[in-house]
Amino acid sequence: MEIDRAPCSCRMCFNRKKEETMLASEKIAKPFMAITEEAEKLQQENPSAPIREGLQTIISIAEQQSDIRGAKAGNG
Repeated sequence: MEIDRAPCSCRMCFNRKKEETMLASEKIAKPFMAITEEAEKLQQENPSAPIREGLQTIISIAEQQSDIRGAKAGNG
């Protein structure tokens, strides 16, 4: 696994890059949580089976923060 390094190899630059990466992942986690919450609200409206399945897929994608649509059931 290759580490994405800052332009300089000093500890200060490395730590700055690490903080920037953490902030980016925190920023993206909040929208995924919001997507999950909204899809769960829609599920409570008793949608038809295909809509319910689609909402569950949206929730799974948001929770995993990954496109799971091609994954086999039970793998992860």
